Amino acid sequence: HPSARLGIYKYPVFDMDNTMQTLPTKGVQPVFVVIYRRQESCRFLQCDPHMAQLLAQLQNNSCLQTGFAFLRGLYGQVDESNLLLQLQRLQQRGIVKVQKNSLS
Repeated sequence: HPSARLGIYKYPVFDMDNTMQTLPTKGVQPVFVVIYRRQESCRFLQCDPHMAQLLAQLQNNSCLQTGFAFLRGLYGQVDESNLLLQLQRLQQRGIVKVQKNSLS
């Protein structure tokens, strides 16, 4: 999706709204979200660090295998089949668009 962006926050931004008087409690771990538009509203979809970093690699025009190699370099072993399933779900919902050359 052309409007989809990756965000990394210290707060659960998807729980915030303009009526809040204070910020929510800051988390120990960062919150990774895919931010996208649906019609006139902004939506947030929380994702894990592996998916966030894979999406960042794909946004930088890396192919999927390069993205997986990057993740293995950071984490050792990664569950590629689970990441592929998550990526397919995002693509089916129209949130991200993976170019055919990204799957090489």
